[in-house]
Amino acid sequence: MTGLAHAELEEAEQPVATTDAWWQIILGAGYRATVEQLDGEARERVRSATLEALRGAWTVRVPAVFGSAIKPR
Repeated sequence: MTGLAHAELEEAEQPVATTDAWWQIILGAGYRATVEQLDGEARERVRSATLEALRGAWTVRVPAVFGSAIKPR
């Protein structure tokens, strides 16, 4: 018997009230570990560049892939 698997892309947008709210999203997501590996100066450069790139944006794309599988016996 072979296993059954299914994956589906879910396109979505997340509203962002402020650019600082976006940085909180970064720190609350899987990117936090990457950010925390940077020294203080590099972290601030990434933060500043990210916030500047998002200035004026009220939503960000947040696509996700959802999957399920049945393990073969």
